[in-house]
Amino acid sequence: MKLPLTYALPIGTALTLAILLMLFLWLQLQQASVLLITEEGTNREVSIAAESVGLDRIDPRDEALLHLRQGDLYALRGRWVEAESEYEQSVSAGGGLAALRKLAVAQLQRRETSKLRSTIRKMAAEGARDEDILLLESLVNLRTGELVTARQELSASPESPQKHYGIALLSIIEGNHDAAQSELNLVSHGWEPILRSNAKMLQAAY
Repeated sequence: MKLPLTYALPIGTALTLAILLMLFLWLQLQQASVLLITEEGTNREVSIAAESVGLDRIDPRDEALLHLRQGDLYALRGRWVEAESEYEQSVSAGGGLAALRKLAVAQLQRRETSKLRSTIRKMAAEGARDEDILLLESLVNLRTGELVTARQELSASPESPQKHYGIALLSIIEGNHDAAQSELNLVSHGWEPILRSNAKMLQAAY
């Protein structure tokens, strides 16, 4: 499905903000920012430590965390191929929901729809909130042009800021800006702080 060029800017803005939401929620930037202060030295130290000790001798929880932090460093530099690889290794080492969430962000960035859908199913099995699963699935559907499916799933879901934010993004893509602003108004008064901030940014753009 090809969308009119006149919608390209609002669509790009909406999806970019949505990706930023996932980053704010799941990349734990506060912790990663501390690591960035000595990023290159940290990378070398982690690599040397891993080689000298051997990952097979590290507690699985430490191994999962090591790959998670390495993935964060790659993600912050926009190196999503390497970040995805590290997050996958973290998941394999038992990183659980935290690793799956970050893996989903990397796969969303790389537009790996098939892998992302599989990751979403694993997240649901690990106990991720229904609202977060809904938003992530909505982003996938919007990226792939499955607007009817996105509308059906969002309309059928319980009330939440994630639901209204997803409908707002869908409305922007469809060119229904009155509906989009109405939905954004609901989100800006909702309980999810990151979504409130993003909604207000989109409202300001209008």
